[in-house]
Amino acid sequence: MIACSNPSTPTGYAGYLVRGAILGSEHFYGVQLGPKSPGMSWMMGVTNVSITPYTFTEAFTGDSAVLAKDNVKLEFQAHAVFKLKSDEKSVRDFFEHYSFIDHSEKEKAKDPIENAYDNYLKEPFRTYIREQVQKRDGLRV
Repeated sequence: MIACSNPSTPTGYAGYLVRGAILGSEHFYGVQLGPKSPGMSWMMGVTNVSITPYTFTEAFTGDSAVLAKDNVKLEFQAHAVFKLKSDEKSVRDFFEHYSFIDHSEKEKAKDPIENAYDNYLKEPFRTYIREQVQKRDGLRV
């Protein structure tokens, strides 16, 4: 059948389902928690996102090293752990406000969590870490 698919979501993932349109734009259809599939559907697509924790590491080395309060140059790494809640409201809110996937170029797109981290969390996280280190003496960090 033309334009029919059975979009599936594997175990450990949440799927953001959209129904396409011949005229107009695609619209939200629902959220499915894997392993699941809505069955054979016309113009249906899914973008899956892992609901397991992600760890992001930010290195403060070389030019990005931080001066402590007593002017000691510190090189270190900071880690952020990010986990998407696995309920429909959280998954829908995440995709509609914090992540972007172009379904026409889905194969080349970055992971939705990495995309959201890069766009909304990375620089505020780095700024917060720098500020906290700069408030303390080098040997007390």
